[in-house]
Amino acid sequence: MSSREEEGDGIEVKAAIFNPRDGLTESQLETLDQFKANIQDALVTEYERNWCTEMMLCRYLRARNYDLDKSEKMLRDTIAWRREYKPMCITAEDIMIELKNEGKLYRNGKDKLGRPIIYMRPGKDNTGVPEKDVKIRYLVYLLEKCIMSMDEAKGEEKLAWMVDYKNYSQLTGMGMTKMAFEVLNIVQNHYPERLGVAYMVNAPWAFSIFWAMLTPFMSEVTKSKLTFVKSKDPLLFEHIHEDELEVEYGGKNDFQYDYDTHWNKEDSLYPSFPLSCVDIEGGESSSTTTASSSSSSTEKTEGTESEDKPSKDKKKKKKKKKNKSK
Repeated sequence: MSSREEEGDGIEVKAAIFNPRDGLTESQLETLDQFKANIQDALVTEYERNWCTEMMLCRYLRARNYDLDKSEKMLRDTIAWRREYKPMCITAEDIMIELKNEGKLYRNGKDKLGRPIIYMRPGKDNTGVPEKDVKIRYLVYLLEKCIMSMDEAKGEEKLAWMVDYKNYSQLTGMGMTKMAFEVLNIVQNHYPERLGVAYMVNAPWAFSIFWAMLTPFMSEVTKSKLTFVKSKDPLLFEHIHEDELEVEYGGKNDFQYDYDTHWNKEDSLYPSFPLSCVDIEGGESSSTTTASSSSSSTEKTEGTESEDKPSKDKKKKKKKKKNKSK
């Protein structure tokens, strides 16, 4: 592990800087180097090259058990998704309708491992399933802000979730189920190895039905990180300091979400990137796609468009011939 020197009270102090290569086997290091070399052609913009760090590569390798081909496909799919969905460019103005609530989704504090805590309270939802696409953009927006708040030099790369189902009754609806699958697809495939722990608080009996539908599509690693707890469960204090944990869960953090005060808090702390950061020479569409879009569907769409063009040209030629005959 590398280090940097700092001075305090006249004493030289060495603060460790996290190195993702530390602890890897010789075989894993070789795979990492090959992965890094293979993916360079996919990193077209300066933003993409800065975004794709060695810590990023290691997360994708861990998510696919260091299978180089699977890891590379996964990362290329994510790059294609990010170019279309542009998560790094989402601003508070883009999700305004979702921000006007009583605190259903926000970032507040960190756990003892330095992981940002996302509080999610579905019971405070005030827009419903019809706003599904904006809801998912809101979630992705917050994920990006949490990641921007992390210090990679300290090895920070994971999140802690506090999901409180108090007063929530829409778990078994088809709309809710579909949205849950889309969110799961995004988190598992485009933000791999970002989940540190998720505390499921006050889960109602109906949750077991919802859980049974969802878990077959979760990786074993993801399932192992989900913990069911009560509102003021002692387990929470083992992982979150009382000054960081909100009062409702037994802590001393008295934070209260207020729209007028907090709606653009994340943008103020961590400004979103301009759309131009993903512009590629030759023309890159600035339009966004739905959250469920995958790289495979994107490739299929592009293939369809390229096949349609010749047929359109033929139609034009036929029209010209008709005009000449007249």
